Amino acid sequence: MPMIRAVLFDMDGVMVNTETFYIKALIDTLSEEIGLKLTEKEVEKYAGLIYTEKLKRIFEERKVKADPYELAEKSRRKFLCMVRGRIKLLPGVRELIEGLFSYGIKLALVSSSRKNVVEMVIRETGLKGVFDAIVTQEDVKHLKPHPEPYLLASKMLKIRPEECVVIEDSVHGISSAKSAGMKCIAIVNPNLPISNYSEADMLVRSVREIKLEDILNL
Repeated sequence: MPMIRAVLFDMDGVMVNTETFYIKALIDTLSEEIGLKLTEKEVEKYAGLIYTEKLKRIFEERKVKADPYELAEKSRRKFLCMVRGRIKLLPGVRELIEGLFSYGIKLALVSSSRKNVVEMVIRETGLKGVFDAIVTQEDVKHLKPHPEPYLLASKMLKIRPEECVVIEDSVHGISSAKSAGMKCIAIVNPNLPISNYSEADMLVRSVREIKLEDILNL
């Protein structure tokens, strides 16, 4: 069994509380711009996709004719206004990072968010210099669920995929990690079917439940 040498973190919904702001920004934009009313639960099922992809699927499923690119940009601007100065690490994240760092485990952040958002999160949470590799939306041709983001992080770390553990909270992120040949710990959303997480190697309700020994034993 290969030794675990690196932990790769998804960002939104795993490390920080930004996912709720992404959802609210999208809901508000659709309501204000085209009168489409959606609930948080309806939007949550598209977790892990960038705004444009979320909107394409929403419009296709609801037979809506609107420009997903224009509304995605408006949603992004609204998100940035909402979230600036309000970003917080989720419970247990700092403690887990400190424990992994002390043990000598390499750390990477792999996000589908844009570079400016990732940099803002790192700055506001005091995590500058913590990660040995950072992958953002602009760094890859294919986003999650494609394995490219996690494979690129593995390459940057100079660590084999089978020596990496990923912490994710979305179906697309889990698929990306597993397609890359990595182990995956999934943070379960109680509002989504448990079957969504069937690919994951371990399920938890929050990062607080993840122990160093759990990671090393995967």
